[in-house]
Amino acid sequence: MVRVLSVTGMTCAACSARVERRLARTPGVLRAGVDLLAETATVELSDDGSLEAALEAVRAAGYGASLPDPQADSRAREIEIGGARRQFLSAWGCLGAGALSMGAMALFPASHHGGTLAWTVFVAALLAAAVPGRRFFLLALSELRSRFLGMHVLSALGVTASLLLSLASLAAPAWMHAHEFPPGSYAESVLFLIGFLLLGRWLEARARARARDALEELARLQPDTAHRLEQSGEVDCPASLLRPGDLVRVRPGEIFPADGTVREGSGSADLSLVSGESLPERLEPGCAVTAGALNGAGALTVEVERSGEDSTLSRITSLVAEARTSKAQAQRLAERFVALFVPIVLVLAVAAALGWIFLPAVPRWNEAVFAVVAMLVAACPCALGLAVPAVVASASARAAREGLLVRDAAAFEALAKVNVVCLDKTGTLTQGRPDVVMIATAPGWETNRVLELAAGAESGSEHPLAGSVLRAAGKRGIVVPEFVNFAAVPGLGVEATVQGRNLRVGSPEWLRPQGGFPEALERLVAAARTCLVVEADGLVAGAIELRDALRPEAVAAVGQLRGAGIRTILITGDSQAAADEVAVACGFDEVHARVLPQGKLELVRALQAQGRTVAFVGDGLNDAPSLAAADVGLAIGTGTGAAIGSAPVTIVSGNPERIALAVRLGRRTRRFFVGNLVWAFGYNALLLPVAAGVLVPFGIRLSPGLAALAMSLSSVSVLANSLRLLRVRL
Repeated sequence: MVRVLSVTGMTCAACSARVERRLARTPGVLRAGVDLLAETATVELSDDGSLEAALEAVRAAGYGASLPDPQADSRAREIEIGGARRQFLSAWGCLGAGALSMGAMALFPASHHGGTLAWTVFVAALLAAAVPGRRFFLLALSELRSRFLGMHVLSALGVTASLLLSLASLAAPAWMHAHEFPPGSYAESVLFLIGFLLLGRWLEARARARARDALEELARLQPDTAHRLEQSGEVDCPASLLRPGDLVRVRPGEIFPADGTVREGSGSADLSLVSGESLPERLEPGCAVTAGALNGAGALTVEVERSGEDSTLSRITSLVAEARTSKAQAQRLAERFVALFVPIVLVLAVAAALGWIFLPAVPRWNEAVFAVVAMLVAACPCALGLAVPAVVASASARAAREGLLVRDAAAFEALAKVNVVCLDKTGTLTQGRPDVVMIATAPGWETNRVLELAAGAESGSEHPLAGSVLRAAGKRGIVVPEFVNFAAVPGLGVEATVQGRNLRVGSPEWLRPQGGFPEALERLVAAARTCLVVEADGLVAGAIELRDALRPEAVAAVGQLRGAGIRTILITGDSQAAADEVAVACGFDEVHARVLPQGKLELVRALQAQGRTVAFVGDGLNDAPSLAAADVGLAIGTGTGAAIGSAPVTIVSGNPERIALAVRLGRRTRRFFVGNLVWAFGYNALLLPVAAGVLVPFGIRLSPGLAALAMSLSSVSVLANSLRLLRVRL
């Protein structure tokens, strides 16, 4: 059982890692993932696992935990942003009062009120620390009680050290002067420190809300109400109560409340918010529709097939959420660094202080104190912790907007490295709705009888060719008989018992008798691009020729991949003639025909053994092993459940041009990963030595206030850069 928890109080990657570790150690929790931006934790519980135990584990770590309530969570986020804004404004109010006093002291340095003004600045700083800044001390105490050194410990130590330094400068000015501390109050450092920390918290809260909105935009596509058709007439009901088999009326301009099939009416649908397709799709009876799509000009009656959590839209939302809790390799590296960072900073701060005390000929107590305070403030690892999760959140939301479901963060990294794409043919590059164009029969068999038996056997299959046989039978008015003992033989065909006959329907290679086919069947098998042979009780009864049109986007899709420097390989179980026809039309680099599922898998592994990063694109049951084995699998959303379940990426609309777009998004995401990590690592690598005082001989000292400003701007810049991924051109 997988459940999602709302977690409050997390501020950085160290917090999310702490929650994740606590949950992972909780009995009954099989897996745990934390989304820092959405403030949620996803836990997979065993049969004897307790949800209450998981909630208590989060609370024991010092954070709030509850079951999600969308309305309550939305209000909580508004309260959080409002509270952060009020704390920031109150801190800056104290800063303003302190600034007036500092200005008066600067204008009238000889005034006898100088001491009073200095104490005024100190009181303002103390007030700022006690009221808006108290959250840092409370969170630091929570961390210490849990034996955890996090960013709040650094912030609280920095504020405390600054206050003590300021108090010493006012209460013992002679001692401070004797140890070369500049005269005056240092309380302004506290004011700037708390002011900039809270400014950063407010800006971060707003940026995180924007990142969360990108995901919640998907959930908002689901309408609250549906017009269900009942015996008494049309009745409005909550969309969540729809069940398979229900009939609903969808008027022009309304959003489809569930996945289903059009039964009455005609028109068009705008699928752009779900599949990424910009052009409306024509709808008529028999066409599939998706929850979240916008109905165009016609009133439609739709039979519900999947609703609620089973709908495509719900699957999109859950997969995007799952991707945000998964971890890219870059994020694991950052988290390992963050876990060690705070202890390292404390050691470096002590080392810097000892250096200023013992290395010069005369101890520089002032520089030692400044170095410790500035390093404690500047070293907060917020930017480093947000660098990768913020990009994953934006990339997942952007992928969903473009009609791509990306299940885990590692898929983005794999897409960025892809240099070979292997594509299946039927249903991937072709329409996946082949038409029966000819039926040849063996002596003693009638055409409709062969089609009837074939339809009965194929009615248990998900393969596109099976659907074609069933449609052909329906057009001829043939009632499809029931089957028993059905079995699919991946890459070859199906076996079943229909009307007492043992049937096999599949490829000519599988069913070719030792003496060859009868003459009429041999001619059809030799000439056909795609052919199914029907065998009844061990004897060939007929052959069915099918033709599948190429998708309009197929040629452009392969061209875009080759233009990106990617080698393209067509792999199909179909005939060599059918494969060559598609390969020539699309411009493939390489083609393999008559390949069984095991052969596809072996080809993928052979390419990987050559050092290639392989993407496999397919839609059928026989593609599932290759989709799972490839470095990244892309399943066509119109394909089988087995294919979609095996692939970390799903192309919702089935448009093959989305393959190249997925690769471009992966490459762009990797650049954002690198950019954010370079900035976050570089910020700490550059600022810590400056805070330690290496530039003091050149007259440059980093005050605690400026260190707080730099730290806040670093976190905000990482979030702002990550949000660019939602708008950047791919």
